[in-house]
Amino acid sequence: MATLRPYVADIVGASGRQASIPFVANTWKRWLKGFGWDEPLITRLLDTFGDDCVSRRGLATIASSAHDAEGRLILLTATMIWGRGKKNARMKNSFEKLLRPGDEHVAEVLETTQNACASGRLAGAYLSARALPGIREPFFTKWLWASTLGNDSVALRPLVLDRLVWFSIREVVMWNSVEASGSRRLADRYEAFVVAAHRWAEALSAEDQLINAEDIECILFELGKHKGDWSKLSQP
Repeated sequence: MATLRPYVADIVGASGRQASIPFVANTWKRWLKGFGWDEPLITRLLDTFGDDCVSRRGLATIASSAHDAEGRLILLTATMIWGRGKKNARMKNSFEKLLRPGDEHVAEVLETTQNACASGRLAGAYLSARALPGIREPFFTKWLWASTLGNDSVALRPLVLDRLVWFSIREVVMWNSVEASGSRRLADRYEAFVVAAHRWAEALSAEDQLINAEDIECILFELGKHKGDWSKLSQP
């Protein structure tokens, strides 16, 4: 964590500065129709975006209605759109397995993981999320994070963990997830990372410079894109 302290000014508000992700609405309309979505459901999803872009704030708005099977499916789909943007063609088959309306298995996993995340059982949520078809850690941890955005009472909010964040954890923060968790299980290491990121955020915050765990995650993601080179990060 000490390696982050000199860069507090870059970390503060990093999640809020993250750019909205553009996507091609017509592509998703065609795909979702092929996945079995009806027009009202497609409209309910796409009307939440407005400008064919998805942002973290927009996902939070959608999450506020994700309290039943349909709401969770819409939030999951919006999160996948956010995760891929316009680079989605090769994942069509994976998304078709994941995003079919009425799939009882997926609906059960979404409800189970959302409840587990809300109660802080992140290793359990991670293990359950592995049963989501067609996606792996970089995408199912996006769901874990998004699933709690409509719940302000969540103390230990999940975070996204992908290869870029993993790179920065190891090479920038020089933090060892196996040592921190006392386990080689990825689920335990994921929970240890989330706990650590929340602690780092609290330790780096000051009265006039509040940092949250999502800021930590976002800066690690951006650093991963630049191989840990802080000089390539730019503030508006």
